[in-house]
Amino acid sequence: MLRLVSVFFFLLGLPSVIRAQSSDFAKTVEPFFREHCLGCHGPEKQKGEFRIDTLSRNFAGGHDAELWFEVITRMGAGEMPPEEERQPSSEEADAVMEWLSDRIREGEAARMAARAPVSHYRLSRDEYAHTVYDLLGVHYDTRAPGAFTEDPDWHGFERLGSELSLSPSHV
Repeated sequence: MLRLVSVFFFLLGLPSVIRAQSSDFAKTVEPFFREHCLGCHGPEKQKGEFRIDTLSRNFAGGHDAELWFEVITRMGAGEMPPEEERQPSSEEADAVMEWLSDRIREGEAARMAARAPVSHYRLSRDEYAHTVYDLLGVHYDTRAPGAFTEDPDWHGFERLGSELSLSPSHV
């Protein structure tokens, strides 16, 4: 229930977060890109078949997170902008990379908060037998009659938490 409430409040505040991010983008990042990036990665020219102006600014959606990370990586390595182009000051580049890093991190946290809860997990019969042997050096036959209930099989998999039951013998 607490998780549902936190997801609700997250979604309730999401539009204001997106608006704040886009206004920060317009103040911090957009001028930098206009001056240093769009000449080679904009509407007229796309070196490396890469357009920076079409990347999603919705970091909570995570659609272009890997591409934004690539932008940060290339800037941090000094590959972009190329040496023959006008170079930004280190403070300008740092501010843009920091802003993008923060948004990527916040977007990842937002996606993690909005995901469905993970099912419980327990060891399968074979994993339990191997763990007992590893810890105690004792061979325990979990397949012996009455030792453990059989692990359910779902499309050939027997380790899915949503399918594994927890019987009194497991407890």
